[in-house]
Amino acid sequence: MSEPLVLFCTVGTTALYARDLGDADLQRLMKEHFERDGDTSFLEQSQKLRARVLDAHLAFWKELQNTPGMVLRDNIRRTSAELMSSHNLCSISTVGIGRKLRPGRDRVVFLASDNPRGRWAAEVNATVAKLVLFEGFAEKEDVAAEKVTGLEGKGVDFQEIGPCIKRIIEKYSNGFEDVRCNFTGGYKGAIPALYWACAHLPAKTSLYYQHEDMNQICRISLEPSSPDTPPIYSDEEMIL
Repeated sequence: MSEPLVLFCTVGTTALYARDLGDADLQRLMKEHFERDGDTSFLEQSQKLRARVLDAHLAFWKELQNTPGMVLRDNIRRTSAELMSSHNLCSISTVGIGRKLRPGRDRVVFLASDNPRGRWAAEVNATVAKLVLFEGFAEKEDVAAEKVTGLEGKGVDFQEIGPCIKRIIEKYSNGFEDVRCNFTGGYKGAIPALYWACAHLPAKTSLYYQHEDMNQICRISLEPSSPDTPPIYSDEEMIL
């Protein structure tokens, strides 16, 4: 049996604003919300909208599971970048994990911007991940969300990204010999901090990225035994 692993995922806002999420009415409402930049009252007060966004994700993944011939790569804009890429990561054995995560043994940690949109997106991803990424239903402690200062790339807070991510990585990787980081979603200014934090871990560590227009996942290995290993790309036909 493979050793327990922890998967860190940086979080963007596609969980909220994916182009084809839900129906046309939900897409219209979310477009309206996106255009209200800085107006957090709309987000905080609309519990009904929050429920609709979550239901849209859950309905999509249920449809994907139950529809013969339906593949994720043809529907990537109906869910979040974090869920899409992490699902592929679990599905691919050559560069990825090659299996679903195991409740009580593996863990997922979402790294979110410390603002209302970031926290909401992390909440959606964490809830759906329990059903999509795990064998059976994950327990509460199997999935976590952490706020990262500075992910908006503004002012002096930007300097806090590195120390903040390092603290989170060290906290959740403690006791794990296999660490994976998926930086597909979220602010790309976090990538140097992720690399820096992971490069100092004693555990076997790999970083992953999948652009929304790519049918491939890229892996960067940080294993001490092979520091010069170049990025490895998965075979296109292996993506579900």
